[in-house]
Amino acid sequence: MTDATADKGQSQEWQQFSTMTEEVFAQSQKAFAQFIEGQQSGNVGMGSVKQIQQVVQDTMLAWMNNPIGFVESQVQLWNNYMTLWQRTMLGFMEGKPVSPLISPSKGDRRFKHEDWENMPLFDFIKQAYLLTADHITETINNLEHLDEKRSQQAAFYTRQFVAALSPSNFAATNPEVLRMMVESKGENLIKGMQNLIDDFKRGKGVLNIRMTDLEAFEVGKNIATTPGQVVYENETMQLIQYTPTTKKVYEKPVLIIPPWINKYYILDLQEKIHLLNTCLTKA
Repeated sequence: MTDATADKGQSQEWQQFSTMTEEVFAQSQKAFAQFIEGQQSGNVGMGSVKQIQQVVQDTMLAWMNNPIGFVESQVQLWNNYMTLWQRTMLGFMEGKPVSPLISPSKGDRRFKHEDWENMPLFDFIKQAYLLTADHITETINNLEHLDEKRSQQAAFYTRQFVAALSPSNFAATNPEVLRMMVESKGENLIKGMQNLIDDFKRGKGVLNIRMTDLEAFEVGKNIATTPGQVVYENETMQLIQYTPTTKKVYEKPVLIIPPWINKYYILDLQEKIHLLNTCLTKA
């Protein structure tokens, strides 16, 4: 490869990177605009925010009632940080991994990628987060001067807060995301920002995260296909009578009441292998 060819390749890569950066920035602006629109339209309820503020206030007051315990826990956390730093530097200088000071729980899938262990920087970030998360959680759980209800609320909000701060949730501190970014030349970031914009649009300014493909199923086409008709309805429910598939049927029908949390077609998900099909074919 000549120098001219190498320079041309580098120029193309730089141009692709610049284009990707501009696209990510443009998508970020759209996502932020969707968020602001939701705030201004009043779609974000403030009741839960006020409740969280009150829980935080009560938690801080309970924390301040035990200053000695607070200082002792902070000293212990700092000592753990120093031990982690020393182990990390030792492994870096010796060129081999050292036993971790703390490890994720068995069911924690956030740090399954091998780079969280094989790369010293991300191993340090992971362990520092786990130490901090355990410290915060243990401190909240051991607080005194809180009634049982407030203590449960503080523990719940703390778990959400700690989980949100996981380094796996941020591109700059997630080695798997960084690796994908290099391999896709930033395409994964662009798709991620587009998904974020769609989530804001669907929630009208509130983050409404999509867990499944919302266009994969259509009622009456590839889901809830069992023939039947609504024979009664009111503001609360609909009574559906399904069409028999046998010549004879029982005099008394079977009444099925699905859980309120589910759609009615929870019992009619896939043709021929659902409960309704069994009832109809068995008469």
